[in-house]
Amino acid sequence: MAKPQNQKPPFALRALAAFAVTLAALFVLLLAAYALPGEPVRDHVYDSAVKIAGEGLYPEYLNFKLFQMDNYTDTIMLTEAASADEAPPLTAMMTNTAYNVDNFETLAEDLQWYIEKDWSTGVQRTDAPALTPFSYARYWHGYLIWLRPLLLVTDITGVRVVQYLVLAALFAADIPKVSHNVKDLMRTLLDAGLPAEGFVFDTALAAYLLDATAGKYDLPRLFVSYFNQELPKPVHLEPDAFSPLGDRSAAWASLHSYGAAIEALHGVLLPRLREQGMEKLYFDVELPLCRVLADMERSGFLVDGGALARFGRELSDTIDRLEQRIYAAAGQQFNINSPKQLGKVLFEDLGLPHGKKTKSCRSANAAER
Repeated sequence: MAKPQNQKPPFALRALAAFAVTLAALFVLLLAAYALPGEPVRDHVYDSAVKIAGEGLYPEYLNFKLFQMDNYTDTIMLTEAASADEAPPLTAMMTNTAYNVDNFETLAEDLQWYIEKDWSTGVQRTDAPALTPFSYARYWHGYLIWLRPLLLVTDITGVRVVQYLVLAALFAADIPKVSHNVKDLMRTLLDAGLPAEGFVFDTALAAYLLDATAGKYDLPRLFVSYFNQELPKPVHLEPDAFSPLGDRSAAWASLHSYGAAIEALHGVLLPRLREQGMEKLYFDVELPLCRVLADMERSGFLVDGGALARFGRELSDTIDRLEQRIYAAAGQQFNINSPKQLGKVLFEDLGLPHGKKTKSCRSANAAER
């Protein structure tokens, strides 16, 4: 039988090809970053080190401390950017040597000392602290693709501004985006001050509309349901996935696999929505509602604390009065919430009629009737 001309390659092959192309592109870009001249980079690295030393562990934006991120990795990578031309570009890129310090408190100061090295002779200042080379491979190394070119023209402040602008551009409304659980991603973006527009499809939401009784709509489960294939373990979500001790290659492969899975599900779920006549419901009601819900979760709602407290006291007083009436009618106090004690009071002490006796207490069917 002839193979259909338009049949796509297997998902695993497409994911592997995407990963290989990405890896090759990153290799070329990183090599180009290491080939840039070092002197203008070091000038801006020194200014960056002075600024970071004044900020401390947490960076500042408009005099506001950002406690959800820190300066540690930036300072390490600034040192790497400054020292990148100590060896030929390919050698420096492959050895990936940065300089470690014992604690963050002296990190920026040590970087300043390092920059003041006599680069024409390679002689370090005699009073400068010793910096120990260490392997920083597999963790933030690709950041230099972005960092070194920017350091040719600006310091860390400019780098932060450009990074924020690029993030804002990537999430702009005119860039269509397909994701899984869009509402949660929107809330994360809004919390970070980034735009949350431009989402054109949510695979989790579409799967829910197509089968509202499934109960769970996580990506691995949906991929098995629609493609009969299991996704790899989501190691990219583990806390140490991209740490120096983690298997960064496995984390990136996992991330690519899950991104490709969203693309594949998009290609399947959209036609099924059309077949079921749910396209208008999905795009006119359900998908726009994601942003509304994200805004509601962030905003919350105002509560009249005094009114709630008064209502609570009223409920408590009503319960106390009802309990006293029950105790008076029963002629004794007992645990009203205990079916066994309640059954004894109703059917044995008060002699009310009852149904069959169960393992824990008598049935109250007769008394209810």
